[in-house]
Amino acid sequence: MSITLIKSVLTTVALALALLQGLEMAQLKGYLRLLPVEKRKLRDMHRAGGVAALFLLALIAVLCIVSQGFYFASLRVTLHAILGAVVILVLVVKALITNRFRQYLRFNNGLGALAGLLVLGIFLLSALWYFIKGY
Repeated sequence: MSITLIKSVLTTVALALALLQGLEMAQLKGYLRLLPVEKRKLRDMHRAGGVAALFLLALIAVLCIVSQGFYFASLRVTLHAILGAVVILVLVVKALITNRFRQYLRFNNGLGALAGLLVLGIFLLSALWYFIKGY
């Protein structure tokens, strides 16, 4: 199994986790009802999912850097690297707001949505590219 396949599968898992995080938050906000779970439990699940997403994305970033190094061969690769760095930054800022700077909690919904969109962008530029091209 190639390292590129491993990174692509992990990126797909990260996208699925981002979707799940969005659905959990939508239920917490009362926009939809999917799981018969109390709000406190759902909030804990969302927090654990966020930590898992941050560690998963950091692992993928380390795998990318170790296996590929730093090079920007094409616009796709450059955008992929930029989106990867930004999504990790966004998740760290979101975690800091949640745990230390609670006066800025009003920004967390937007940061969460941004993180989800960034993961989607990374998936489209990397994992989907790999699955379609078969590299």
